[in-house]
Amino acid sequence: MTPAYTLIDPRIQALNWNTYFVAGKKDLGGTTSGWWNGSAHFPNDHTNPSDNSSRYLAVDFGVRIAQGAVFYEKDVTDVLPNQPIEFEMFGFNLVSSYSGTGCVNPVMIMEIVALDDAGNIVQEGGTDKILGRIESQEIPQNGNNMNAWFRFASDGTGVNTGVSPVAKVNPGTYKRLKIRIRTKWNTSACNDFAFDDVTVYQVPESCGFTATHTVKIEDGKGFAVDTSTEQITSAKCNGELGQYKVKLKNMPNGQYYYAVSGYNNFNFNASTPNNDTFVWNGYAGNYTVKIPWGVEQF
Repeated sequence: MTPAYTLIDPRIQALNWNTYFVAGKKDLGGTTSGWWNGSAHFPNDHTNPSDNSSRYLAVDFGVRIAQGAVFYEKDVTDVLPNQPIEFEMFGFNLVSSYSGTGCVNPVMIMEIVALDDAGNIVQEGGTDKILGRIESQEIPQNGNNMNAWFRFASDGTGVNTGVSPVAKVNPGTYKRLKIRIRTKWNTSACNDFAFDDVTVYQVPESCGFTATHTVKIEDGKGFAVDTSTEQITSAKCNGELGQYKVKLKNMPNGQYYYAVSGYNNFNFNASTPNNDTFVWNGYAGNYTVKIPWGVEQF
């Protein structure tokens, strides 16, 4: 993180301009009043929304850094030569609803920079050698949705679409890289942001063969929903939550993946480990739930 910003303890300190924290929601006792209890709110964790101890980084941008400055960077080692690199992260606008003078929405910029074998930044024409760069659209205000995370990715499927949609990187012979995250704005009006699950990865080179395996699943042993346990509780009043609940049978390895329309851009999310009951709370409306064995609508 940039040394221009101050790391705070959110258990006893409030997040203000030019400060940041890394914490889970259970540790935000010092920063949940005033602005943070009206016009802005903190999200559930992206990795595991139901775990209030799971951590993310939140920052309140300010003028101690310049427009477009790097506010977070991390080195990556053991890069496979000539194998495409992809990268993604998830961002959350901490502002819930505000339209005051000068208020801006965060814009993310992500770069992959070449390093030499000693870990020094490679220079090309007197500037850092950038292998790939993507810029997001403005991240919209969260509207009091504590799960309003937006994916930002090199494959062009996230909120960078239409700005810089695709930036897959071929590292060539470089074995070390630096990932940088920049803020387009340094204004202190709104521009409050959280990010989580920053990932840089390579797809290993395939060996060029196909293998076919036949797997027999005995009757009643497949992963499926137990339809006899399905429960739908409608919202009683406008603005209140309803619930969909169902138990799963023969859950593989103690966990499964699910996606819900209108949540996390319909991306798949990991379930809570060793919990065979799927529960979704949502406002009045129609939802589609996807689990690898099929689709449920309610």
